[in-house]
Amino acid sequence: MGYRLLIGEKTIEREEYDGELVEHIYAKEIENDQAPDNGIGYKDNTRSPSYRGWWEFREATGSHDLFDELIKEHPGCVDLTRDHLETLVKIYNTYKKKNKQSTDEFVNYNINRLEWLVFWVEWALNNCKNPVFVNR
Repeated sequence: MGYRLLIGEKTIEREEYDGELVEHIYAKEIENDQAPDNGIGYKDNTRSPSYRGWWEFREATGSHDLFDELIKEHPGCVDLTRDHLETLVKIYNTYKKKNKQSTDEFVNYNINRLEWLVFWVEWALNNCKNPVFVNR
């Protein structure tokens, strides 16, 4: 089990369930040739890390506070702000500088994941009317 993370334009789908109208909040899934592929070959705005993998990533990069805010609830959706981007950029720069000599595969994976996050958060802020970080 794990998360399904999406970064992009807020999308609301409504459906009737047991006689009640239920709203599901998503982000539109898209691909972008300019996006980093996170080392796995995909250029889209979605990722599906395991709960443990995400926890280890947060521990290694020192991004607890940021992701406690972005993943307040599971499933959930948080509106993105410039502050989120600035925090991500600081985390990325600090982690990359601290580990610049590392050849550890786990470290490189974390750097790739941070690059992916920075790219898509910045893209969403610059291109979306309602930029969001969704986990489901």
